Amino acid sequence: MPNLKLLSRFFERLLSTLERAFLKLIAPSRHSLTLSIATDLPRSKSQLIAEHALLRQQLIILRRQVNKPRFPNPSASGSFCLPAESAIGKMYF
Repeated sequence: MPNLKLLSRFFERLLSTLERAFLKLIAPSRHSLTLSIATDLPRSKSQLIAEHALLRQQLIILRRQVNKPRFPNPSASGSFCLPAESAIGKMYF
């Protein structure tokens, strides 16, 4: 039984170390904006454009994964409009 406890402690420490390493890896950078700008200055325009394109592509993919809210059919629940969208509302807003 002592070997089982020793093995259990070993795996607990291993998992704890792996968890800390993973959290450190995915944590956002703490660099300042000034430092980021200073590191971008020597980069060529084509490198910056390529990085920008890659980041835009990642945003496009993330937007596809977000569930958009579905609103019920307006004819089924009765239609409504905001005051600014009605003819009278347009006169006042």
